[in-house]
Amino acid sequence: MKPFVAAFCLVFLSAASTGQVAHCFEDGQPGLDYEVERLLDEGWAFFVQMHLGLENLDFAIDAYKKALEKDPYNEDAHWKIAEATLKKGEASTNDQARQELFTQSLAWAQKAVDINPNSAPGYYWMGASRILLAQMAGLFRAAGLARQAQADLRRTIDLAPQNRFAVLAKVVLAAIKAQAPWPMGNLGEAQKLASEAVSQDPNLTLASVTLGEILAAQGHYQRAQQEYIRCLKTENPTYPWDSILYDWPKARIGLSQVMAIP
Repeated sequence: MKPFVAAFCLVFLSAASTGQVAHCFEDGQPGLDYEVERLLDEGWAFFVQMHLGLENLDFAIDAYKKALEKDPYNEDAHWKIAEATLKKGEASTNDQARQELFTQSLAWAQKAVDINPNSAPGYYWMGASRILLAQMAGLFRAAGLARQAQADLRRTIDLAPQNRFAVLAKVVLAAIKAQAPWPMGNLGEAQKLASEAVSQDPNLTLASVTLGEILAAQGHYQRAQQEYIRCLKTENPTYPWDSILYDWPKARIGLSQVMAIP
C-alpha cells in the first residue's frame, strides 16, 4: 500500500476475495480507486473458473496487470498475479515452463512483500513458490529453498494466525514435514499442523487430503480412510477449483490405496 494519512477506515469483506480490504478516506475524499477494485474483481471472477478452462488464469492475470497499470503499488494485484501464475505452473506438464512460472510467481509475491512487509498473502505465495521450485531443484539448492519456504510460511502464520493464508500455510508446512528427509521431516509435527488446519477450516479439502496422506504414512489406515472419505464428501469446499482439479482426485487414489491394505 502507498503511504497515506487516513481520517478513518471502513473495513468490509470483499466479494472478490475472502480476505479483508480496507476502504480509507482522507479529508472526506474517496481514497480507493474503484476502477482498480473493479479490475481485481474481474480477475478473481476469471480465476475461480480455472477448473472450467485454464485459459481463465490468463484472463485473470491480464485483469490484474491492468489494475497495476492504474496503481503500480497495489499489494493485492501483485500477490494475486503470483497466485494465478503459480496455478499455471501447477497445471503445466513441461518442466521448463513450470520452473519459469514458479520463478515468476516468487518474484510477484516478493513485490507484494516489498510494498507491504506485513503482507501475509505475499509471504504465503513466496513460500508456496519456493517449495515447488525446491521439488524441481538439485539436492543442495532444494534444501536451501525448503528452509526459506518454511520461514515464509511461518511468517504468514505469525502475521495473521486466523487468516485463510495461515491455514493454507499450515497445510503446506505439514506436507513439507511429511515428505522431507530427517532432520527436516517429522511426521508427528506434520500431523499436528494438518489437524490444526482441518480444525480451522473443515471445508479445506487440501487440508483433509494432506491429513489423510500423513495418517496413511504413519500406518493409521482406518483414520486415513475416514479422512479421505470426509474429504470426498465435502459439500461446500473452500476452493472448489482446487478440489475438482487436485484434492478430490488425490483423495480417491489415497482411499483406494488404504482400502487395498489387508
